[in-house]
Amino acid sequence: MTLTKIQLPRFLNIASPSSLSMKMMWAGLAITALFIIVATLSPAMQAWGWLQNPTDALINPIHEPPSANYWFGTSRSGYDVFSRTLFASRAAWQVVILATALSLFVGVPLGLVSGYLGGKLDRALLFLMDTIYTLPGLLLSLTLAFVVLNTTASSGITPPASKPNYLSKPPAPWVQTLGQCCRATYFST
Repeated sequence: MTLTKIQLPRFLNIASPSSLSMKMMWAGLAITALFIIVATLSPAMQAWGWLQNPTDALINPIHEPPSANYWFGTSRSGYDVFSRTLFASRAAWQVVILATALSLFVGVPLGLVSGYLGGKLDRALLFLMDTIYTLPGLLLSLTLAFVVLNTTASSGITPPASKPNYLSKPPAPWVQTLGQCCRATYFST
């Protein structure tokens, strides 16, 4: 009876020379592990006295620059920005888990049904997804147009914040400019 050596998958074989993609994979895994450790241990670090309570306001100096006491400085309300950042990693981790779960339990079955049946259902789901993918770009272009309009008030364009009754009048120049920005964003080649 001969013994056969069981080979590990390539990504687990640390001894072999690795390519750039393998190095990047290990770097990404290390960053993700660090993120999970910080998110998991932030309440324990607060209990040990290493972090301040992120909800305590006005017990720290206001607008303190980064220093040994306040690694990321303090906000205008006196919050310690470093402790708030570490505690926010818990919320970010929850969002990652929720988004992954939704894509697995909603997106995969819809994709399977759409790919198997095809036809009108496939076109309807494709239209729905295209609409959803368009929204972030649309919101970005609207926000950009509003910021540009607020900074160009001296050029005769009046932003809606300074006119409380802007809906009762004919379209203002800012509406026309907003439409031009949206058209230039989505219909340019």
